[in-house]
Amino acid sequence: MNITLIVKPALPAVMEQLRNAASRMRAAGHAVTFLVTWEKPDLSRFAREAADGGADLVIAAGGDGTLNGIVQGLMNAAREAPPLAVIPTGTANDFANGRGIPTDIDAAMDVALHGRATEVDIACANDRWFINVSTGGFGASAARAAGGTLKRRLGGLAYILSGARRLLRLRPERARFMVDGRLIHDGAFVFFAVANGERTGGGTLVAPRADVRDGCLDLTIVRAGSRSDFIRLLPQLRAGTHLASPDVLYTRGARIEVHSPRRLDVNLDGEPMRARAVHYVVHPRSLRLVLPEREDGPER
Repeated sequence: MNITLIVKPALPAVMEQLRNAASRMRAAGHAVTFLVTWEKPDLSRFAREAADGGADLVIAAGGDGTLNGIVQGLMNAAREAPPLAVIPTGTANDFANGRGIPTDIDAAMDVALHGRATEVDIACANDRWFINVSTGGFGASAARAAGGTLKRRLGGLAYILSGARRLLRLRPERARFMVDGRLIHDGAFVFFAVANGERTGGGTLVAPRADVRDGCLDLTIVRAGSRSDFIRLLPQLRAGTHLASPDVLYTRGARIEVHSPRRLDVNLDGEPMRARAVHYVVHPRSLRLVLPEREDGPER
């Protein structure tokens, strides 16, 4: 195969493992282009050029943000996107973990070469693509605060620390939520998630019923309550047992609109944006993702 391996710089030991894996692929007869990113725009550019250049497979080595950038390039390519495989070397790896992709580099590379290319849904928020989860309010603010130096120093613990800091000055937002043209909520909220995958923020199961192949996006809204109520709800959000809470609205649809009187913190697979209105649309089974072979039925 003609393979493009797009790598976000990582620890020297990780980079050495990836180089060794590329060497083994070449020894097996594959043509491998090994690309290391230095700026965020490199991700989408490398992926778009790989697709337009006729690559048979694109492999993303990094975390959820890396995967997001590569998805931008593949979905904006002039030619049909090749299958995408994932080597999860990032901080959280929420999407890869939800798909059962191994964290061991050699095992993940084996999945990339020998797994099953499965059509999965992709979502769009305004003019930006995402593959996993978009959050707004508390979750997005915590993710933005966890970025940069804090995340490099603490890894997944950065999400917990930044979340604890945000709780000290928790303030409800206001927005109107529409799902497939129906008004779902108009008023105060603390947090929302529009989900294609199940988890975000280092393993928080915000959308336990989400399925990347069902042609829908799952919407979770935590309505305004006291700080103590929200703190009590956080363990349930983490474990995915929050759906029965009276403070939680959970529904799904193909089109979701969020309108706010002021700009909201929103993120897409951990990548930040700010907007007063966000229009979410699902694109069913629009990307081929290489997933592990399973004996217990189709992949989620």
